[in-house]
Amino acid sequence: MGIGEWLTSNIGAIIICLAIVGAIIISWMFFFRKWSLKTVNEPENIDKPVNTDAPEIVVYLRPHASCVECLMLCIENIGTGAAYNVRFRTGPSNIGDVRFLEENNFLQREIRCFGPGQKIEQFLISLIGGLPEKLKQPSQISVTYTNSLNHRYENRYALDFGEFENLVQIGSIKEIGISDLRPLFDAIQAGFSQIAKNIEHSRLPEKTKTTGSPTPSQEEGHPTPIQSERDEPLSQELQDFVTSYNNGDVGKLQQNYSTYCSIHVSNDTERSQNPNIRAIFKTTSRGSFVAYAIDSESLYAVVPSSGLVLQDALYSSGGFSQVFECPGYTQGCTYHVKVIRPAFFERDPINDQWKLEKKGELELKEKDS
Repeated sequence: MGIGEWLTSNIGAIIICLAIVGAIIISWMFFFRKWSLKTVNEPENIDKPVNTDAPEIVVYLRPHASCVECLMLCIENIGTGAAYNVRFRTGPSNIGDVRFLEENNFLQREIRCFGPGQKIEQFLISLIGGLPEKLKQPSQISVTYTNSLNHRYENRYALDFGEFENLVQIGSIKEIGISDLRPLFDAIQAGFSQIAKNIEHSRLPEKTKTTGSPTPSQEEGHPTPIQSERDEPLSQELQDFVTSYNNGDVGKLQQNYSTYCSIHVSNDTERSQNPNIRAIFKTTSRGSFVAYAIDSESLYAVVPSSGLVLQDALYSSGGFSQVFECPGYTQGCTYHVKVIRPAFFERDPINDQWKLEKKGELELKEKDS
């Protein structure tokens, strides 16, 4: 039998065999391609737990809410964890004559701890009259920091002042009003006051600096600024502040005072064992006190957290007896609180230290059992 006759007689079997071989080859190619794509797209550390302690420090410029020609330098942690050992560095060559960044005080100091949601703002420069030639090119700034696991991060940002040139304020000057510019004027005044204080401090003899000897005005019996305010009625601004708080209008407070945060007594456990231990106040995500910046970034008006009910633990170890006068307080009772006067704290944003400058006063109403 010849080959031709054999092929003719077995053509059906040959076609079936070829179909089977083709199906095998096509199936193999399909699974190989699928496996390849899975290998490429699959993360290497898929079983590695996700690190939720991830800080992210951003640096940016923004126009002041009351005067768009005035630029604020903003440092903010938008991540989910605290940033430690935060350091800033400005570019050496591309800044040129823009020395105010390099000479900025808090940019030259290390921030030991910068919590999630924490924000620092500082008046940087005014563009009234036009953009200076030295600011035509963006200025570079980098920030390095670590998280709680000592993982190092570095971010670089370009501060482009030209983006804010020729901005227009919505509404006329008449509509805005001088009172709306007060926060800006207060911030500028506070900055000049701090400069004057530093200059005066540098001129004092070393003995006066280190021992804390009274100044001549104090020796003569003149009150300090905080002392002089103790017997004075609240300003209209603070009266509105207290009214908004007592009315539960937290949204209005946050709108009028964009810089605010919660604080608490970080050593309340130790103080519960020994009330004589000095209370240490620290920034936290949720605390017993809320602080609103009323004077740039240094002086804060402090009130109890909204809806707080005062009881023994908060009064003693929680620091309320130290921060507020609470006439009529009786141990073992619980009280709703009404603010008569807010307390005032000075804040050091570099080391996250809060210093009580002036006690506030609360009106207590016993809670129905």
